[in-house]
Amino acid sequence: SYILSFGSFYAFVGFAKWLLSQPGRAGDPGVLTALARLIVEPPAKSVEEKRSERPSAKGRPSGDSFVMAALHVAFCAVGIVVSYVLWGYMQERIMTQPYATGELFRSSKFLVFANRALALLVAYAAREAQRAQGACVSHTAPLYQFSFSSVSNILSSVSQYEALRYISFPTQVLAKSCKMVPVMVMGYFVSRKTYPAAEYAIAVLLTSGVFLFKTYEVNEAPV
Repeated sequence: SYILSFGSFYAFVGFAKWLLSQPGRAGDPGVLTALARLIVEPPAKSVEEKRSERPSAKGRPSGDSFVMAALHVAFCAVGIVVSYVLWGYMQERIMTQPYATGELFRSSKFLVFANRALALLVAYAAREAQRAQGACVSHTAPLYQFSFSSVSNILSSVSQYEALRYISFPTQVLAKSCKMVPVMVMGYFVSRKTYPAAEYAIAVLLTSGVFLFKTYEVNEAPV
């Protein structure tokens, strides 16, 4: 189903690019052309215009504004941690614990859909709140380019939910902590990016610590 969904979307992206490349399509007011232009063309405003809309800096913040900024950061940090803990607890509870009928919840796709639907609503509310405050929330990239990160995020989320059938959530979090190593490896081979020796040492130490922690852990829960 994912292959069909994503494949259909990218097939339409290819068709939209072909459609807009045809002579006489630039001023076509049709719905199909408008949809194609919305997906594959960048927004009408230029990057310079968007930058000009951003509020200018007003100097170094005062003591009161610094305190408010610190409280705001602390509130966001606590909110992230609490939300993450609750999310992990509910995620493992849904996927690993049997219900009254003795059956397990099997539809990881529905969980991903519910997660993304709620995230869409929250993102929309945050966007409107920022716009009401005068912040620049416009984007400069064509919409279809956002799908690259979206597809990888959806596939990783499905894999994450399926993995909870075999391992515990703490193990999953620890395993995700080791992603520094593949990120650095791919950064080197794909982008030819090099890192300071200290970052290589941190990645090795972090991965080794996770390995030792799980090797000598003693509990009765799934690994």
